[in-house]
Amino acid sequence: MLVEKRSTETREIVEAAERLLAESAAPRKAARDVKKACEPPHSSCAARNGLGVLARRVACESHESATPLVRVRKFTLRLGAFTSLEDVSFDIAKGKVTALCGPRGCGIAAMLDALGCTLPGARTVDMGGLIELCGHDAYRTLGAERAREKVARVFFGGSFELQSVRNAIAFSIRQRGVHDDAAIAAEINRVLRSLDAERRLGDHLDCAVSSLPALERCLASIARALAKRPLALLVSDPATGLDQVDSFTMSQALQSVARKTECAVVVATSDPRFARICADEGVVFVQGRTVEAGPLPKLNSASADYWTRAFFEGRIV
Repeated sequence: MLVEKRSTETREIVEAAERLLAESAAPRKAARDVKKACEPPHSSCAARNGLGVLARRVACESHESATPLVRVRKFTLRLGAFTSLEDVSFDIAKGKVTALCGPRGCGIAAMLDALGCTLPGARTVDMGGLIELCGHDAYRTLGAERAREKVARVFFGGSFELQSVRNAIAFSIRQRGVHDDAAIAAEINRVLRSLDAERRLGDHLDCAVSSLPALERCLASIARALAKRPLALLVSDPATGLDQVDSFTMSQALQSVARKTECAVVVATSDPRFARICADEGVVFVQGRTVEAGPLPKLNSASADYWTRAFFEGRIV
């Protein structure tokens, strides 16, 4: 009876500690509170040791999750005489969907190009500020070519749609140096599971991508990019041409990728409705500047910022 009671108390302590960590906005403080909560005065030495290990583990995981994968600070981009972006700052976390959103022409397409290191030739580009990937300057330290190995940009359409779904995904896998047929098949299955698309694409692996409905074509494009195992996945307007049901399915697929792969999913969209249903975090752009950033539930028509309210109310497009 005493053992059962002690086991119940220990389980309750662990659950309380995990809730405390989940609710805390300060990971290090939460870790200290967890450790304290895990060491009740009358607990046994074994329980203290076991729960202390839990505290250290969750504290470490919390610290890692709090460190952004991408940091953009005071970034400015000029293409020739035109200033596309000016004094832009925000963070992108791994394991979450971040929406870069704003009215058409606000600069989100240029920002996606900059994040993907796919800007035009250096003679026409003048950059200032910082884009940091995994703690390194993406342009000055890593270099654009090495940075592109860590980031995958999703391109819709193109000649790849003439291939079968299987071959389109396998092409990206082979680019990583994987050539064994069994390993490629296993990797294709992993990609489809990450997208929650086992049925939507798994039943059509030998069909040409171009023969599929709009949603499945978009999912095939994302799967092709995801097969590169990127740290960040960049997607531009994935809901274009989709009805409300398919848009919701697309949002769920992007959430699944972020959750199952810990990849940072970055979506550029001028559709406030899609931004709300697909993203955890949002960055609002207006005329090449960031006007507000934060959790999507706070970026809505009740925001204190005029431009954010106008965008989510549909008054600017």
